[in-house]
Amino acid sequence: MSEYLKTQLPNVLTVRSIVTVYHTQMQNRVSAGESHHFPELLYVERGPHTVLVDDILYTLAEGQAILYAPFAFHKTAFPSEATVDIVSFESDSEMLAGLFNRVITLTAYQRTLLSRIITPGVEIFERGRRVGDLVGMAPREGTQDYELQQLGNTLELLLLDLLHTQAPLQGRPEATNHANYREERFGAVTAYIQAHLAQPLTVEEISSACGMSISGLKRLMNEQCGQPPMAYVTALRLGEARRMIRETTLNFTQIADALGFGSVHYFSRVFKDKVGMTPSEYAKSVMQR
Repeated sequence: MSEYLKTQLPNVLTVRSIVTVYHTQMQNRVSAGESHHFPELLYVERGPHTVLVDDILYTLAEGQAILYAPFAFHKTAFPSEATVDIVSFESDSEMLAGLFNRVITLTAYQRTLLSRIITPGVEIFERGRRVGDLVGMAPREGTQDYELQQLGNTLELLLLDLLHTQAPLQGRPEATNHANYREERFGAVTAYIQAHLAQPLTVEEISSACGMSISGLKRLMNEQCGQPPMAYVTALRLGEARRMIRETTLNFTQIADALGFGSVHYFSRVFKDKVGMTPSEYAKSVMQR
């Protein structure tokens, strides 16, 4: 009988437990903030969405995620209408450190893996369960062991692929420091834009105010949110417009003026193109809630 060469498989990363699985619409909520001993992955399905992590602002566009480090204090920074997916878990892998507290744009494959976690996960886990003295999320009665293992294995695949696609930062402290710097610069740009939404902003003005070249600003925005600077400005303006429609008595002309759209006709056209409904239709949908 022939002897065969056998390759022992490494165990690079193991997810030991899943703590929470959420798919939620923020509906203008702002959390008080929290910290815990395990990592938490937040993905923005529909955005933008701004979070505060250890006193640093991160604005995530649609398709982006952030993996909170264990014990990092995090909260929603501003009222948000984003739709987000959240999964928190326990893992002893030190390799994850290179992914912590960074804005990451997920690939199509990574988004597929995440959907294979969130979709069954929200069905499997029930909120408000009590097990002994512990309160939180627990599998519903009748959940099979193979279903839980599938969730864990898929989460491991997602994390391994994130490690693979973010490989240039692994084992390079100077690269990690550079990434942190870029994220801080992005937070400063976001803060400036939010403070000047009523003004007719230009790429030149934003880059000058933030101490950057135009090309440097464009690179930064492409890296951090996958959008050109002015597209990001429009996204923030529309987020504020939705808030003003919900929470104020201003008419659409006043909102357009307050947010630097120039005219109510341009505001309505952009709103319809990006939100999928006219301002009037959006106002009616809010009133029906």
